[in-house]
Amino acid sequence: MNPELFNALLGVAAAIYFVATLITLGRMLAGPNSLDRLISLESLTAMLQGMLAAFMAWRLDTSVVYPMLVIALLGFLSSLAVAKFRVPDDRAEQAEQADQAE
Repeated sequence: MNPELFNALLGVAAAIYFVATLITLGRMLAGPNSLDRLISLESLTAMLQGMLAAFMAWRLDTSVVYPMLVIALLGFLSSLAVAKFRVPDDRAEQAEQADQAE
C-alpha cells in the first residue's frame, strides 16, 4: 500500500475517533442518569482500544497489545461491578427526598 495513502487513512481514522470521543464525553457529562454515563464510559473504553489499534498500525509496533488487553479487562470488570452494585436513579432520588423530609 502506498505510504502516503496509508498515513492519510490513519489520519482520517484519528479525526473520526477524536470527534467520537468529544461526543461521548459530552454525553457522559450531560447524561440524565447513571446508566447513560455507564454506557458512555463503555464507549470510551472501546474507542480507546480502537485508538490504540490505529496507533499500533501507524507505528507498526505490537508492544501496545498488552495495554489494550488490560484496558479491555478493566472495562469489562468495571461494567460488571457497576451493573451489580448500581442503585436505580429513582430509588436514589426517593432516598434523598426522604432525607430532606426528615
